[in-house]
Amino acid sequence: DTVPSLSKEEVDIAVDYAYEAQKGWAKRSVVERCEILTKFVELVRRDRDDLAKTLSDETGKPIREAYGEIDNIFIGVPAYVEKVKHEYGNVVPRGTEKEKTLQYTVQQPLGVMVAIIPFNFPSDIFINKIPPALLMGNSAILKPASVNPLTLTKYVELLVEAGVPM
Repeated sequence: DTVPSLSKEEVDIAVDYAYEAQKGWAKRSVVERCEILTKFVELVRRDRDDLAKTLSDETGKPIREAYGEIDNIFIGVPAYVEKVKHEYGNVVPRGTEKEKTLQYTVQQPLGVMVAIIPFNFPSDIFINKIPPALLMGNSAILKPASVNPLTLTKYVELLVEAGVPM
């Protein structure tokens, strides 16, 4: 199989598109974003065998190790889904900075993030970059390793099928 290699101009277009798409994505509720990422996990479960075979074929990993890496989706993504449901910000206790002030943080999307994924553990690294960014309302551009981009390309297709705008 083959995947395209983008020119600088095409990358600029992708960034511009991701910037515009992020505005709408950030307006979706946390609950809706969680439902979409949960559906993504269900789609990965549906396509588990194909994803493990693809990962094994393109990386040279033994099939058992490929299954293990794919199966980490079923642990990592639901953990991020539960975490984001309880991300209310933080209050800095009085006395740590200024005695007469109340300090707090508000969680909000930052915008577009780019995830450059190396070849060695593409699925595991994907889990720790793309789902958390999406759950917090950011858009994400994925740059897989050129030697094994197919599993991550399939993940992106499943994210779109689950409801993440492309």
